[in-house]
Amino acid sequence: MTTITFDLPDDIAERARREGLLTVEVLRELLEEATRAAAMHRLGEMWRATPAALQDAPPLPADALQAVIRAVRARRAA
Repeated sequence: MTTITFDLPDDIAERARREGLLTVEVLRELLEEATRAAAMHRLGEMWRATPAALQDAPPLPADALQAVIRAVRARRAA
């Protein structure tokens, strides 16, 4: 578990408190939503950067896709 401390302007903190937004549960949900949205945005950017010829290519067989995933993970772990 990670503890995060941050400063907010008083007016924002007061409005958020009145709306019930400063609870652990609400902040966790907001961060989860924001990280999902950021991931989807990055995915969209990657898709738009993919050449059209690749976008129309037939899908990789599952074993080939798994090999690519393992190779990328191994490269990131190195």
